[in-house]
Amino acid sequence: SDDETVRVWDLQSSFIREFKEHWPNVRSITFNRDGNLIATASENQAGRVWDLQGNLIVKLEGHQDWVTSIAFSPDSQFLFTSSWDKKIRIWNRQGSLIREFKAYDEYINDMVLSHNGKFLATVPMGDTVKIWDIKGNLLKQFKFKKSIFLTINFSPDAKLLATGMRNNTVRLWDLKGNLIKEFKGHEGGVNSVAFSPSGQFIASGANDNTVRLWDLKGNLIEKFKGHEQSVKSVAFSLDGLSIFSSSDDETVRVWDLQSSFIREFKEHWPNVRSITFNRDGNLIATAS
Repeated sequence: SDDETVRVWDLQSSFIREFKEHWPNVRSITFNRDGNLIATASENQAGRVWDLQGNLIVKLEGHQDWVTSIAFSPDSQFLFTSSWDKKIRIWNRQGSLIREFKAYDEYINDMVLSHNGKFLATVPMGDTVKIWDIKGNLLKQFKFKKSIFLTINFSPDAKLLATGMRNNTVRLWDLKGNLIKEFKGHEGGVNSVAFSPSGQFIASGANDNTVRLWDLKGNLIEKFKGHEQSVKSVAFSLDGLSIFSSSDDETVRVWDLQSSFIREFKEHWPNVRSITFNRDGNLIATAS
């Protein structure tokens, strides 16, 4: 949300603690693989790493504009950040800059690290997806003319990519840039996409205030209604049986895959932009 905080919760909707060190807004949040560290990216041009007690471990400073995404390497020894300054930076665990490179001539909207830790995928405020190795070497790029990508995510096996588009669609790609399927149904730009742990389903959240569940053929399985404003982030539970969604309506909601509303987390003000799980699946962290 835009109240400049990170909050950690257990899955019984119990608020545990708050980290408030960013200014102005936290754009992205992630746990490391061990679940004992949280990394955040903010509009204050910096990334930060915290322990679960809320202690600030390291600052990642040097970007010249909003930091839009942040990711840990699988061994937690490196971090990757993307920014509206059009660059990607690679850092070591101590916060020293290892490498930076210009990725686009436009703002970078989103960046994601594959689950196997081998690839980065990025999308700009424009029409070109790029895939990189973790040293920053460009492996592949593909365009979809007259399109604007808002978000991107890898499948669990790192063989597919899903993108959320400003034109209200979700698109499924292989890593060669072949468009496999376009999913239509949302009535607003798609801000977030996530694969289920099995890789068989995709969840999407959009500016039409809905969360939708799709199979990989583009069939709409379920439409989740209840948020009163734009859905900013979606994530599957680790067992794949629930979807978590965060919204500009100040809430995080939990849904089962039969469209049953389970519970609501309401402690942020005003907008919840990003949500993530720890590896054990018993904690979630939300970004404001």
